[in-house]
Amino acid sequence: MERFLQGKPGVGALFDGVLAATPSGVMLARIEHGQPAAELPNLADRDYFKQVMQGDQPVVSQPLRGKVSGRPIVVVAVPVLGDDGRAIGVVAGALRLQSTSLFAQP
Repeated sequence: MERFLQGKPGVGALFDGVLAATPSGVMLARIEHGQPAAELPNLADRDYFKQVMQGDQPVVSQPLRGKVSGRPIVVVAVPVLGDDGRAIGVVAGALRLQSTSLFAQP
């Protein structure tokens, strides 16, 4: 999963961090600024995670503090859908609220 996420430079250019998680909230991988991160906190308690797992649409979180960094962030979470259309995981990108990543020139 780390290689998959690292192999998506466009996603890494937009977000300060990207992650993939199982339906139970266990992170499979987390990439920060293009590098694998060691800490993989569970996301099951996050409102955006609960919302995305209950539906089939992307979710943008309310501003919150990152579990690892403690910095203010917004998370864009997208469900990974199984053959039956139900969420079987989550791929998400975190954007620091003080970041300029969305407006940077490639």
